[in-house]
Amino acid sequence: MPVTEVSPPQYTVSASHPLPSGVSAAQVAKDVEIDNLIENIAIEKGDPALLAYADCGAWLQAITREIRSDQAEHIRIVSITDSVALLKVGYQPDPQDSQVTAAAIVSGTEVQRRMLADGASSTKVTHFNVIRWVLWSATNGRYLTCDTGQS
Repeated sequence: MPVTEVSPPQYTVSASHPLPSGVSAAQVAKDVEIDNLIENIAIEKGDPALLAYADCGAWLQAITREIRSDQAEHIRIVSITDSVALLKVGYQPDPQDSQVTAAAIVSGTEVQRRMLADGASSTKVTHFNVIRWVLWSATNGRYLTCDTGQS
């Protein structure tokens, strides 16, 4: 059974770029955390269909490609553990879609344990400092990650 973990810190809200009126910082922070967990589970299970509950737009396509690439190379992700050091929410328009204005800056480290095609195992450690743009999904009743970039 895959073990997916994320240990988010207390989120902060950008003083210089506050969220638009009516947008809940607590919900954006929680939804970014949920999106990350669902993505990790989808990657571990090799099931891009699960991503519809976490992602949309360009980010959905990117993670789907990642899963398909792992499958094509016969790589199985055994576990993903994310350690988040910073989570800050605020207003930052997505350069690809000006209607998307809620975002979170997320910094930390991801550790993937992988089983390679030849049966060998490996560990991939990635440090990240990204901005995740989120878009309200009436269907899901929460924010979904729609794109990401370097913060």
